Amino acid sequence: MHRCLTIQEILHMIFHSIYNPPSREGNHTLIALAVTCQSFQEVALDIIWHTQVTLVPLIKCMPPDLWQEIPKTGFERTLVSKRSVLR
Repeated sequence: MHRCLTIQEILHMIFHSIYNPPSREGNHTLIALAVTCQSFQEVALDIIWHTQVTLVPLIKCMPPDLWQEIPKTGFERTLVSKRSVLR
């Protein structure tokens, strides 16, 4: 790998240009970059998590026994609680 790709600021500029404007394709590309190389991971994940339009990705980080995905018509989906978190 070229030495310039070890500089975080350069990676941030390159990855940000891939993701701007935020799109599904840009998101998939950044995910691929994050798993490709360990030095890409931090910058790519920072950009991915910086802007979220819903709380669904954050909720999906919780254990799977806390939530369930219910598909709706088309591309819509809903996350519902499997059990009450409050006790």
